[in-house]
Amino acid sequence: MTANGDAIAAPRDDRAEEAMHGAANERAPILRPIVTIGILQALAMVFQLARSKVVAVTLGPSGVGAISLVDHVAALVAQIATFSLPFAAVKFLSAAHSTDRRAFGDLFAALARALLLFSTAGTIVAIGVLLGWPAVLGRELSQYTDVAILAIVAIPAANLFALLTNAMAAAERVRASALYGAANAAAIAVGCALGALLAGLRGYYLGNIAAMLAVVGGGLLYLDRRESVSLTRKRADLLGELRRHPQVVAFAASLYVISFALPVAHLIARYAVLEAQGLAAAGLLQASMALGLALFTVMRQSNALLLTPAMNRARPAEEKFRHAADYLRVLSLVVAMLAAPLVLFPQWWLPLLYSRAFLAAAAYAYLFVLAQTIQLFAGVNLALIVGLDHIGAQVWITLCGLAGLALVAWWLVPHLGIAGVGVAMIFNGALVFSLSAWQLWVRHGFVIHRAAGWLPFATTLLIAVAGAFAARMPEITTASIVCKFAFCAIFVALGVEGLLRRQRTLFGGS
Repeated sequence: MTANGDAIAAPRDDRAEEAMHGAANERAPILRPIVTIGILQALAMVFQLARSKVVAVTLGPSGVGAISLVDHVAALVAQIATFSLPFAAVKFLSAAHSTDRRAFGDLFAALARALLLFSTAGTIVAIGVLLGWPAVLGRELSQYTDVAILAIVAIPAANLFALLTNAMAAAERVRASALYGAANAAAIAVGCALGALLAGLRGYYLGNIAAMLAVVGGGLLYLDRRESVSLTRKRADLLGELRRHPQVVAFAASLYVISFALPVAHLIARYAVLEAQGLAAAGLLQASMALGLALFTVMRQSNALLLTPAMNRARPAEEKFRHAADYLRVLSLVVAMLAAPLVLFPQWWLPLLYSRAFLAAAAYAYLFVLAQTIQLFAGVNLALIVGLDHIGAQVWITLCGLAGLALVAWWLVPHLGIAGVGVAMIFNGALVFSLSAWQLWVRHGFVIHRAAGWLPFATTLLIAVAGAFAARMPEITTASIVCKFAFCAIFVALGVEGLLRRQRTLFGGS
């Protein structure tokens, strides 16, 4: 099959054999990066948890509440001011890096300057609004206007950090990118915790600013030394780069639309629970989603830092397809092993994250773990679609999935309660996976589920069966605990055996 998906009828010659052997060797190191990224992302979550604990003890419930609200305000400003440039950049930086390192440096410098311009303008406007109209924060939060300003001041650095992370991934420095994310979490944890201990709420955000500046400075220094990339690059010209890469604006705009559609769909689902069952049920919904979100947070970095850059480098379409299929198989096994203890022992994890008052959410937790698993698999399809330059298809498929989530949740929640949101999220992932697989087949003749084999389907089935089994078996008896541990051990053993077999296959049966 050619780069545009046309079938090749000619028999394979020696050069084709060598090319396929080289491609297999290139695709082989998939497991190690996925595991490494997952471990570093989990480490970053540990740093975030430590920061939350210190802040909760130091500032109390009112301080934590103020931080949560101020952070939401700053996040909204940051989202508006980025135009999704840090996330759109990885597609074009990956392509540039695979063809011309000088072009990579020029494009990075141009995008970084544009991002700083947008972020700084958004920051100035937001500060002006807060100074001139503090009531926009609401009656309770208006007393924290100076704190909100400190949070907003850090936005340009935070946005540049996101761009630096993606630029490292685009330059095939995946481990450095993951380490950079963990270092950022550690720096913010230390800076915010020390700031809170020394100067309360204002110190928390001053520590955040100091940490972000240090991390961004370190990232710029790293890229300058490793890739000769600099913000002050003289050759970089934003308008010239946009003429060379006209799809940058369209792709950034598509991600920008999705970035606003996603919270709207989830808000509708949450509001459906609030309307049907009240505020307490909305709190249980958040707890029910926690384990699935933890799994997604740990594993999505592999998609962002490993898969997305690979899909956007200058390679033939069929090679990208084979790489995506291999990645999906390995991802399925890793997710299966991580999901097993989450769905089998939710009664142990929820009190750790929240308290025993949230144990009622344990019965629904597996639905959200299953939903996030399917969405991770669908993300592989979408990454391939974007890598093949079908940006419009990615937008309408994603929006169809989010619309389905909102509609199904609104319809089911009055009948099923929290479980209705879980079913709606499963429907979202399944719809996106199905539509994206259909697009790959129609446009290129790629059959992703056939190439990936039975592993993704087996993983989703095992998570569903294990979760339903755990939800219906009481945990207080010795027999139930032994059964769950046995189930979990079998789950993990099969995953390890599958990974070892897959690694031997990729390395030629060594």
